Amino acid sequence: MYRYFLARKLHKNSYIYRPVMDSTYLYAKEHYAKLNDRFTIISKRQTCGVGRTGKSFISNSGNGVYFTVIIKNAKELKHITCAAAVCAVRVIKKLYGKDTKIKWVNDIMLGDKKVCGILAGLPGESDTVILGVGVNIAPPKEGFAPEISDIAGAIKDTVTAKEKAEFIAEYLLEFDRIFSGDFMSEYIALSYNVGKNVTFTQNGKTVNGRCTAVNGDGSLNVVNGNKEYNLTFGEVSVAIVK
Repeated sequence: MYRYFLARKLHKNSYIYRPVMDSTYLYAKEHYAKLNDRFTIISKRQTCGVGRTGKSFISNSGNGVYFTVIIKNAKELKHITCAAAVCAVRVIKKLYGKDTKIKWVNDIMLGDKKVCGILAGLPGESDTVILGVGVNIAPPKEGFAPEISDIAGAIKDTVTAKEKAEFIAEYLLEFDRIFSGDFMSEYIALSYNVGKNVTFTQNGKTVNGRCTAVNGDGSLNVVNGNKEYNLTFGEVSVAIVK
């Protein structure tokens, strides 16, 4: 059924679909050289999903959307990871009417729960970026795994194959549109971090501070006492006040 709706939404030569795959991201990383720009790898379920900083991305449920896009004109597109996050926010709003925020750099938060993860990587010395997207449209029937149950959320209670195909189609269309406008101001306005207490590691040292701003280049400002840090990469944890 999923395959049927994908075929109706996407051009037949622009994607491949596998019901089960170790990782759409790893497949793209291995085969990107012989695949076209914007080619998309889609799977109903991943057995070895890849997250940021080498972490796994749990995606063994049929209730999510898991796909990777190969972008071959990457040097022409500035702030791809920021654009990818804004795309996800726009599509979630359009399809489900839900307002989400962006946890730096590009996790999508509904309330205080992560509903979408995005991974952008460079597969080699080329003008190519591999963009992996995983979305929890609905929760797994058995619930989220214990190790992520405190942070993982879903957009809605149930999802159909048609909805999942529609999400991917809308995302790809929005990604092509987004670079014609000023998406960075939107990215800044959608920040989940600003005004919150955060923790990050720099030069092997753990730093606690308060996030004060997201800048036009996508970097993050954090203040600790009289010292200000400007982060351009890395992992930032946000303290949740209950």
